[in-house]
Amino acid sequence: MRSAITWAVVVGVALAAAGTASAQGRRGGGPMMLGNPAIQEELKLTAEQKDKVQKFMEDFQPKMQERMQTAMQNAAGDFDKMAEEMQKVNTEAMKEIAPLLKPEQMTRLKQIILQQSGVQAFASNQELQTALKLTNDQKDKVKKLTGEMRDKMMEMFQGGFTPETQQKVAALQKDYAKKAEELLTADQRKTYQDMLGKPFDMPAPGRRGGGGGD
Repeated sequence: MRSAITWAVVVGVALAAAGTASAQGRRGGGPMMLGNPAIQEELKLTAEQKDKVQKFMEDFQPKMQERMQTAMQNAAGDFDKMAEEMQKVNTEAMKEIAPLLKPEQMTRLKQIILQQSGVQAFASNQELQTALKLTNDQKDKVKKLTGEMRDKMMEMFQGGFTPETQQKVAALQKDYAKKAEELLTADQRKTYQDMLGKPFDMPAPGRRGGGGGD
């Protein structure tokens, strides 16, 4: 039973780090969200770009899974370390995706990933931490928030990863992202909002479209 619960926590943290839970399981989270048709539409990918993305997904997804497993092994039960390792995997994937996109498309993809990552981005996204110039005290408080969220995820995942659980996890991530944002100064909050860009509504499975307000 303990191993099952531990695995649930591991999965929960991995999903939070990659943004997969909010993505409702559609082609994965983090950089792999580029395979989501709604995001492709938001980025206005050309037919040629979509073909290149499809090939990238087919070639890279097995590598991504292998790297995720290695990241979990390297973490050796340290969940904060695992989140950092997952972020490294995402960073590597973004470097491979960059040549497929125009600069403005890459910027928008980063915005969407940041929106989906929630509080975990504050804890493990080096680019965000640097841009916000987070203090050690803020980092410690964010770490506490991610720990609290992880504990709640553990309870949720005990019932299995169902659509209802996905919705609860997405709501939990949104709640804790708000709590993390409350730790920021006014200037940091402005920088964070600029990095988020306009809101993107990730569609649920079976529903096309997305987009956000202007």
